[in-house]
Amino acid sequence: MKTIAIWSIVALIVFGAMAVQVGLFDNVSPPEDPPVQDDAPPPPPKVVAKFPDDLAPAAQAKPVPAAAEYKPGNDVHRMIFLRVNGTVHPWQEALREDWQAETVAETELVVVVGSSRKQFISHHTYPNGAPPITRYMFEVEISVIEAKTGRILTNRLFRNDPRPINRVESWETTQIGRPVAVQQVAGWVQRTSKAGFPDPRDNTPIIQQAD
Repeated sequence: MKTIAIWSIVALIVFGAMAVQVGLFDNVSPPEDPPVQDDAPPPPPKVVAKFPDDLAPAAQAKPVPAAAEYKPGNDVHRMIFLRVNGTVHPWQEALREDWQAETVAETELVVVVGSSRKQFISHHTYPNGAPPITRYMFEVEISVIEAKTGRILTNRLFRNDPRPINRVESWETTQIGRPVAVQQVAGWVQRTSKAGFPDPRDNTPIIQQAD
């Protein structure tokens, strides 16, 4: 038994020496470490549209892609009143709160308000030192723009005609006629937005009689 064990050890030693000579173990390389993966780059920050500045292009009938889509219907269609230069018109503060847009993402309609015009109509004098009365007509032109697409939905002239002179007027009355008010314009836009605006080529004036 000892002889067999000794010869087994000798055989292993001889085999190992031969393997080294013929390069049996030369191509054996240690296992490679798995490749290190770079961390994925963070997603770009989400750009939030700035209200109301980013709606200014709509005043020039240019699209604001971040705005809400407008579809006629009985829902509330949030809007903003702008001047022709794209700044917020003071009428915005007088708009009903549930119709006031507060973000670009919820703005469906942009109402562009032109300058108010005042036109002399007539002048009336009275005897006995009573103060004269002057009658004026007031006008303002508005455009309703679909904010998301920049499409002009309608152009409308709102006009307040002065009422006729009465045979007897109060002593305090010196002027008849008043400027177009936000309630007149906003009320019309709100009602019309539900049914859908008429053809923009239809520019029939909206006329009221005013004291």
